[in-house]
Amino acid sequence: MFKELSPLLAKRSLILTLSSIDEDRIRVTITPRPVGKDEARELSQPFAVEGTAAELDNELSKAIVSYTAEHMTLERSLEQVKASMEAALKEAKEEASKKVAEVRKDLKNGAAKTEPTKSETKKPEVKKLEAASLFDASEEIAAPGGTVRPHPGRESTPEWQWR
Repeated sequence: MFKELSPLLAKRSLILTLSSIDEDRIRVTITPRPVGKDEARELSQPFAVEGTAAELDNELSKAIVSYTAEHMTLERSLEQVKASMEAALKEAKEEASKKVAEVRKDLKNGAAKTEPTKSETKKPEVKKLEAASLFDASEEIAAPGGTVRPHPGRESTPEWQWR
């Protein structure tokens, strides 16, 4: 059993807990201790097995081998992800510092870009059109550009007449 746990013990300490469940059943719990404060919680999840003394004598070492292999795989995967994230962060910081250096160089040489910022760009003026009244006698509508023209197909006088 300890030979199977030795790869885990090489990197961290383990807590081994044995508990009696009932007359003939035993629970074995192996809990890895975290190495640092920022270590992933998944690496300190406990491993628990229950069985009779005979079952644990026969099967515990196989279960520990499986658990140790999965734990080591998870630890390697997390280390790879962390390393790739750190490399990407370093690359992004270097790229940002290069851009800042270029802008500073341009400003120092007086060749700064003179493109207007969003706040400096002028928006075209939009004339606010008043809504047509239901009581307009000429049934005029607003045309694009703010001009007023008669409704197409209608004369300047309304179709209805007071009789």
